[in-house]
Amino acid sequence: ETSMPWKFVCINQDSLGTRRKCETLARKVLSEGKVAVIDRCNFDCNQRRTWIDIAEKERVHCDCIVFQFEEDACIARCRQRKGHKTVHPSAAAEVVSLLAKQFRPPIPHVRNSG
Repeated sequence: ETSMPWKFVCINQDSLGTRRKCETLARKVLSEGKVAVIDRCNFDCNQRRTWIDIAEKERVHCDCIVFQFEEDACIARCRQRKGHKTVHPSAAAEVVSLLAKQFRPPIPHVRNSG
């Protein structure tokens, strides 16, 4: 199978500025037959529901990929980032710890095909 990197569009709130702009771009990308890759923390079911609803409305499959790293490793990586638009290195521990406390893992869901 041929690689199609042009078909994947990364959607990131740090780059776009607002969640609303991310939602609008996700709808546009999916309507064009491309794959929307949502790059957000989406730490709980309510955060993820928006993207699932958009995918369902566009009648496309939706997957959730969870990266599991130790909180200390995430803090260290966040502190090393230069020029990040939303998290200053001095706030890394506070922000990462808050998100870690709020995180609720996705519950696997199998759709009924019949």
